[in-house]
Amino acid sequence: MGGYGVLRWLRTHPEIELYVVVLSSVQCSKEIDVVYELGARFFWAKSDCDKLRDRVRDLKESWPCLN
Repeated sequence: MGGYGVLRWLRTHPEIELYVVVLSSVQCSKEIDVVYELGARFFWAKSDCDKLRDRVRDLKESWPCLN
């Protein structure tokens, strides 16, 4: 099952409460829009490693339960 399939499956199981962060090399705005329509909270491109590292750090700081 691919990423879209996982997101569709999660939508059919609202009892599973997750904040989904999609990491992808996709840069097409239409595909990114679909990711958000399927319920992802964030979309982060993998192409910029430094920026990705900063975002993961920020995510950990904003959700204390991850520490």
